[in-house]
Amino acid sequence: MLSRGRSVMAPGRAGFTLRDRSARRLRQAGVVVGMIAALACFHGNTTEPTSLTTVTEAGWSFGFCLGPCQGTLMVDGEAVRYTISSREGEVFADNEGTLTSTGAGRLATAVAGLPGRLAARYGCPDCADGGAAFFELQGEAGPRRVEYEYRGAPAALVALDSELNGIMEALAACRPTNAVTPAAGCIVFER
Repeated sequence: MLSRGRSVMAPGRAGFTLRDRSARRLRQAGVVVGMIAALACFHGNTTEPTSLTTVTEAGWSFGFCLGPCQGTLMVDGEAVRYTISSREGEVFADNEGTLTSTGAGRLATAVAGLPGRLAARYGCPDCADGGAAFFELQGEAGPRRVEYEYRGAPAALVALDSELNGIMEALAACRPTNAVTPAAGCIVFER
């Protein structure tokens, strides 16, 4: 009969103890639990767009910046509002507009073309002050924010990023396009 902690001879190993074997099993179990937790976290950081998913907000920002450091596009149905501001809250542009039927359709098509699962973050947004871009989706599962590098959308996000940037640029320039019509009183943002 063996007592705890006593040496047990295992093939090819001298001095192997029952405590060593138990510790190894605990470490293996810890690794398995850790892998399951990591997979659960990864799964929790993804979302699946559906036909009922819409964009509610999009924008860009720069961390180390003075002046116009962030831009936010709010989308409410066909109504859009684009605000460019400093980190301290100084507003440089605050323009409203209306998506055209073409613009609304292209935006919906871009959302529908998103991959089956989206990560919460792609790349390294605003690393080395390269800027960050984002969009928020509203769907059956609630709101979901996706961040990526400014002017560096991954291939899966390029179509939506392009549509959103086109709308923001048109509102900043007060220029009507086939996607958006700026409201009367629009003030051109000059960099």
